[in-house]
Amino acid sequence: MYLKTFREYIGLSQKEFAKKLDLTQVTIARYETRKMSPTATVIQKYIDVFDANPNYLFLGLDPVVLTTEDYNLSPENNELLKDLNLLLPQDELKTQLSAILIDQVLNKFSDTDISSPIESLLISLKLEGHLPMRPFLFLYYIFRYINENQHELKKINIYKEFLIDLVLRYKVFSIKNNPIFTNKIKEEVEANIELKLNEKECKLLITHVGRTIFNLESKMTSSMVLSHRKIDVNALFPIK
Repeated sequence: MYLKTFREYIGLSQKEFAKKLDLTQVTIARYETRKMSPTATVIQKYIDVFDANPNYLFLGLDPVVLTTEDYNLSPENNELLKDLNLLLPQDELKTQLSAILIDQVLNKFSDTDISSPIESLLISLKLEGHLPMRPFLFLYYIFRYINENQHELKKINIYKEFLIDLVLRYKVFSIKNNPIFTNKIKEEVEANIELKLNEKECKLLITHVGRTIFNLESKMTSSMVLSHRKIDVNALFPIK
C-alpha cells in the first residue's frame, strides 16, 4: 500500500498525521513499514479525514486525493472494497485488483497496426510487475512531446534510440508533484523498449504520432484526457 507516500503528500509528520486520525505514531509507523495492515475502519478514516483516493492507497493510482467531483465509487462498490480488505491479505488484495485493472486496460488494445507495439510494450511492463496505468500515461506524455516537437524528428537516425533518449530525458518529479513517475519506472520502460520493440515498430509509432495519440486517448476517459492534456510536456523532457 502507498500509506507513507500519501502522508508525505499531505505534508504531515507521523505524529501530526496520527493525531488527525486519532491513532498513535507507533501504529502509523507500523502501517508504513508494513509490519501491520490497516483495517477497513482505518482506511475509511484516511478517506474521511484527508479525502484519500482509495485507488491511490491500494494501487498508487492518481489522483492522490479526491475532490467532490472525483468520488465516482458507488457506496456499494466502496463497501465491497472494504469487505475485500477484511477478507484478503494486502498482497493478495493488490494482486486481485491489479489483475482487474490490467485486464481492463490491455483488453482495450484490440486494434492492429499502431496499437500492436503499444500493447506489446504494456504487456512486457505488466510482466515486470507494474500496473499498466502509469507506464500508459508515461507513453502518452512521450508521444505528446513528439507531436509538439516535430522538428526533432529530422535529426533521427535510429527511432528506437530516440524513444529511449526521451525516456532518459524525463524529469522525475517529487511525490508532491504531478505526474508521479519514479526512476524505477523510467528504467523499466527503457529496458522494455530496448527488448520488446523493434526498430520498425518504433518508427511506426513515431512517424504516425497523431494516430498513436488518438489511439491512446481513445482508451482514456474524457476527464482523464482533459486533465492530462494540461500537462506541459516540454517541461517534462528538458533537452540536455
